[in-house]
Amino acid sequence: MVIALLILRLLLAAGFVAWFGHDHAGLSALSWIGVLTVAQCLELLGFLIVLALLLGSGWLLWQILRQQGRLLLRLEATEARLAEAGLAPLGDQAGESVAVLAMGAQTPGLRLPDLDGTTGSPLAQGADAIPDLVEAAMDQLMRRTMPMVAAASHNNGTGATAVPGQPANPRIGDAAPDFSLPDLSGNLVQLSDFRGRQTLVLFWRPGCGFCQRMLPHLLAWETQPPEGAPRLLVVSTGSVQDNQAMGLRSPVVLDRADRSIGSMFGATGTPTAVLVDAEGKIASELAAGAPAILALATTQPTKAEGSIELTIGMATYNDFDGVYFTLQALRLYQDLENTELLVIDNYGCQETKNLVEGWLNGRYILAKDAVGTAAPRDLIFREARGKAVLCCDCHVLFPPGVIAQLKQFYREHPDCHDLLQGPLLYDDGKLISTHFDPVWRDQMWGTWGSDPRGQDPSGEPFEIPMQGLGVFSCLKRAWLGFHPEFRGFGGEEGYIHEKFRQAGRQCLCLPWLRWMHRFSRPSGVKYPLIVEDKLRNYVIGHAELGLDLAPVLRHFSKYLPQDRVIAIAEQALGGQWKGGPAAFLNKYGTQLQVAGLPEEF
Repeated sequence: MVIALLILRLLLAAGFVAWFGHDHAGLSALSWIGVLTVAQCLELLGFLIVLALLLGSGWLLWQILRQQGRLLLRLEATEARLAEAGLAPLGDQAGESVAVLAMGAQTPGLRLPDLDGTTGSPLAQGADAIPDLVEAAMDQLMRRTMPMVAAASHNNGTGATAVPGQPANPRIGDAAPDFSLPDLSGNLVQLSDFRGRQTLVLFWRPGCGFCQRMLPHLLAWETQPPEGAPRLLVVSTGSVQDNQAMGLRSPVVLDRADRSIGSMFGATGTPTAVLVDAEGKIASELAAGAPAILALATTQPTKAEGSIELTIGMATYNDFDGVYFTLQALRLYQDLENTELLVIDNYGCQETKNLVEGWLNGRYILAKDAVGTAAPRDLIFREARGKAVLCCDCHVLFPPGVIAQLKQFYREHPDCHDLLQGPLLYDDGKLISTHFDPVWRDQMWGTWGSDPRGQDPSGEPFEIPMQGLGVFSCLKRAWLGFHPEFRGFGGEEGYIHEKFRQAGRQCLCLPWLRWMHRFSRPSGVKYPLIVEDKLRNYVIGHAELGLDLAPVLRHFSKYLPQDRVIAIAEQALGGQWKGGPAAFLNKYGTQLQVAGLPEEF
């Protein structure tokens, strides 16, 4: 139809030329221009413009037809690859939506709906973007549909064997599934052959567009690997010739067509990779995509869990700058041998994740389920791989040598189950606060106090009532934990100290464990400070430890209406008091708002 329209327009143009030439017969091919009137010159100019537009539109239509043809060929090739993997093409499976090919002002365009019929992808436009979108959709579909099972023990004619009974998705610290696959020369290669050095197992497919774009970076990494970088083992599919054409110098082994070995590691798309440590254990989460894989390729050898002496963990909430300077100061001024760095992100900051994992070789865990300080701090102790844990705020600095001294302390006291803290250094670097005095002020239980015994950094440890939790430490197995219902910010100081004392342990100040804390925030506090959260946490904590609730209720009655204080306390304690508010007040005092009551009320 398009071609017919083009021919019709050309015939009309030819007729116009014939009519115009009839009135000026006898003139040469060019001399007739000189006798034209102004109106006729304008008509000629208009004709030439129309003719140029017709020719341009015809050329544009031809290019669109060529582009659509190339696109259809690539889509057919993608469908063929899906069929090879045992999957029906998109739109052929029951319950799946069909891809929408958009033919509008900017064409061609493709949008892939999700399985529920909603928009599943952004609009891809152009012959280059559309196949990339289909490529990504195919890998995503394979993750949804390909069974995550270990490879069968028979080799199916490929020479591949797998250990039966391995989990489909091994976790960090689990033994990596062993396997035996043929390399490009037909020799069998086992993963266990690589023990003794950290190995990056890369799952690959030569025909994968993402793999092709990553290949130059991988070749450059092979040419000049960073010091201490892991070895590379490529688990690929495709033919021997296709894999040899890549030019990789690292060992390449051939997986089965169904990628069963990759599935043993949870890798059902390409490119993906996982680190295996020198002892044959999984040392990283599965990384997908070139940036994450190349970050793993620059990872220094990891320590086995048993050899990590200390985990330094911090919880953060929208504080990239604090995390950056605390971690970099640790790396510059402290002994971090046999030390793990762990960051629990309670907010969700991609820049923090990139810093911790990509630059500092630390561990990053996103945990937003319970916003506050208690839950992330508990998670630090659960996730720590070190024998001892130092928990600090994400905006804390330590004098040089403190970390080495703390590790030495634990070497000399391997069975210490006490809670260890140290003096806070003020911004002048001289004044110190060694502990909290047990006094209520500003919605908080505890005010800064100083014991002369903390002035000398070489002094002996001494017991304290409690201390701010900007820095605290204990053995991982000695941690008693915060109440799981704590939320928000506040209520932990004093609570954890009393919990250790009730367990027959001590809360100690180590005079040399000094730390400096950033209190000033010119741009404002980023995390929510809610008085109701503080009251709720104090009520829960006091009730758990069997402490008197009257001081808590009296103090917060200065900041909230009394009926609101009672309602929050009832909710925190799990229900209304028998007899209603009157009975509650009778138990905890009927004059909570009366000034002049003694602190011991």
